[in-house]
Amino acid sequence: MEFQLCSDEARDGHRFADQLDADISAGRLKRFNKFTTWAAAVRRKPRPADPLAPTRKQERGDAGGMVRAAAPPPSLRAAAASHTSLQTHHRRVVDAVWR
Repeated sequence: MEFQLCSDEARDGHRFADQLDADISAGRLKRFNKFTTWAAAVRRKPRPADPLAPTRKQERGDAGGMVRAAAPPPSLRAAAASHTSLQTHHRRVVDAVWR
């Protein structure tokens, strides 16, 4: 296995464990106790019927953390709201540097 994208352990864990087991069986990887313990825990859970199906949050259009991660911090939002104050500040900084 060279690369496998896994975004959610609950949805992708079985697929990932299966791939690693196949590579271990083929002799490309060595089996470690931590993997054996993790894979056993994953296999005790029911396998998702369709791991690629959208979640309820995705169906609602809730991007969750993606939006929060992309949003600027409150201090920058306040400064962006008063764009003229940013321009004034920038002008002062540039004037101070070039004097």
